Amino acid sequence: MENKNPLKILIKTFRGLEDTLADECKKLGAVNIETLTRAVSCEGDLGTIYKLNYQCRTALRILVPLTSFRAEDEEQVYNNITHFEWKDIFDANQTFAVSSTLVQSQLNHTHYVSLKAKDAIADYFRKVGGTRPDVDTENPDFLIQVHISKDYCTVYLDSTGENLYKRGWRVEGHVAPLNEVLASGIIQISGWNNIAPVVDFMCGSGTLLIEAAMLALQIPAGFYRKHYAFTKWKDYDAALWKTIKDAADNKIIERPLRMYGSDNDMRAVEATLANVNNVQLQEFIHVEKKNFMDCSKQFEVGKIFVNPPYDVRISLDDAVAFYKDLGNIFKRNYAGWQAHVLAGNLEAAKFIGLKPNRKHLLYNGPIECKLLSFNLFEGKKYGNVSS
Repeated sequence: MENKNPLKILIKTFRGLEDTLADECKKLGAVNIETLTRAVSCEGDLGTIYKLNYQCRTALRILVPLTSFRAEDEEQVYNNITHFEWKDIFDANQTFAVSSTLVQSQLNHTHYVSLKAKDAIADYFRKVGGTRPDVDTENPDFLIQVHISKDYCTVYLDSTGENLYKRGWRVEGHVAPLNEVLASGIIQISGWNNIAPVVDFMCGSGTLLIEAAMLALQIPAGFYRKHYAFTKWKDYDAALWKTIKDAADNKIIERPLRMYGSDNDMRAVEATLANVNNVQLQEFIHVEKKNFMDCSKQFEVGKIFVNPPYDVRISLDDAVAFYKDLGNIFKRNYAGWQAHVLAGNLEAAKFIGLKPNRKHLLYNGPIECKLLSFNLFEGKKYGNVSS
């Protein structure tokens, strides 16, 4: 990995968060940034890789390309990978794993491509040293990703390890928890000013509230995380990593925050409280058991974030009536606020009965969603809480 030239970097994310991710990368010092589908490419150095892993809130994985070649069949995959100098990346006494992604490729079986790539790496080590490294699919020292698009293959080294949405703060989950990366993306897309009060009256396990608090207090995304794959790299610079981590941690600030979460499921409330207490944010986030139909203004003005059930993993008896009730609560109790609804049931969401001033396409896993943003008026326009 040692290279005096800028390192090419690929950052994976969810579809719909590419522009938000690109903005984050720019703020963290990456250059030559290009938005792709579910990814952003850029250039930087080892320090950039460390920063992106530790501080980027909308990144899933940070990858570094190792080699690229034409791949019209599995033999081309095997031959090119077995001729790469893997000893420069890791040693035979370390473990590795391979995953594959195929897009419009003549090769149509990801597991088979991964096996061919694994065999190629193992055979390379046998040839140069007589000993092959072990494969560990659960917790490898090195994760190699093979991406084939049409007839072109790029082999990446993963710098992240466990996916970056695994922040390390969650001690309790709930049914269908919102992904941390998606939650942070929603908050950033909303234009929240990090000061206005925040309400989530379908809080689940508290993901939106905790991610909002971390953003406002400038707590790095990886502050509670224990491990990154790049610490196993041959050119891992422990002093540089400490410098970057300390610099980010020193930017954590104290500011008054007013956040309220509620849910009609006591198990969700208990999960939220456990997570909030784990990260010691209980002075900022108040949580209680309450049906959203019984909620009223907790603060004079603020932001509402709602991730309603999609009628997929959590069922709705009557989705149309549910969204009508949601719209009625907005109009009756929250005039002057802004509301942001991650709607996975797009037909039913039309019955909110309000015209969104903005729509943003997002995906929650395989589910196509729209982040619907509403300015809630009652006769006159109230204060702007987005800037």
